[in-house]
Amino acid sequence: MAYRGRLLNQLQQARRPVVVDIWGPWCAPCRLIEPALRELEQEYQGRVDLVRLNADEDPESARDRGVIGIPTLIAVSAGGEEIARRAEERGVGAECIARGSQEH
Repeated sequence: MAYRGRLLNQLQQARRPVVVDIWGPWCAPCRLIEPALRELEQEYQGRVDLVRLNADEDPESARDRGVIGIPTLIAVSAGGEEIARRAEERGVGAECIARGSQEH
């Protein structure tokens, strides 16, 4: 339950857009997109935050966000409103992060 409250707090108190990366350590597509996410995190540093949520450690938060498969990326505006969602392995990060940066 601590994870659940922490994620909700991070999203509600965010001063800039957030991309939530919902992943699992056993998920091969999740591992494949991780380097691209790290690059995008550097490119959008200061404009968009990246929060990683391990679905195995916090399945309740993943379910609360309507996640039914991973990897899933959810772009959230400052204040917690969902802007975009992608749940596929190719091109999943760039669009969510770019949309998030446009909101700020």
